[in-house]
Amino acid sequence: MSLLPAAEKELLQTLSVIGKEPALELIRRVTGEQVEQLDPLLTNLQLGGLSTISRVSPARSTPSNTRSRKRSSYNSLLANRRLTTHEQIGNAIKTLFEDQLEDHYGELAHHYLCSSNAAKLCTTHYWPENTLLVGPPIPKLAV
Repeated sequence: MSLLPAAEKELLQTLSVIGKEPALELIRRVTGEQVEQLDPLLTNLQLGGLSTISRVSPARSTPSNTRSRKRSSYNSLLANRRLTTHEQIGNAIKTLFEDQLEDHYGELAHHYLCSSNAAKLCTTHYWPENTLLVGPPIPKLAV
């Protein structure tokens, strides 16, 4: 991973924080890159065997990284950047899936709880009252 160009390394680290099966649009919103800019980076990561992104639809993609590579990439992020990235992902999920937010509560909870702004999870008007207390268990996302 240390031999990767900076842009590819940053994308790989971001993918490791997003978790499995990120929507391509979610990747775009978190990175701030356009699809045209992301495509060559994703292709290079795929060719290097670091990530395989097969686009099922513009909204959904499926990365497959080995657990050790993903964990290594995640752990290579500085703690402050990891916290910030988790919050950016939570914000992007809220925006991208606003009409289907209930389907993404587990992901949203995970990313806000792993951010420096975990209180945002409880104060957002999108979050139903008492969900953390009586809602379904929050799934643990693989890192």
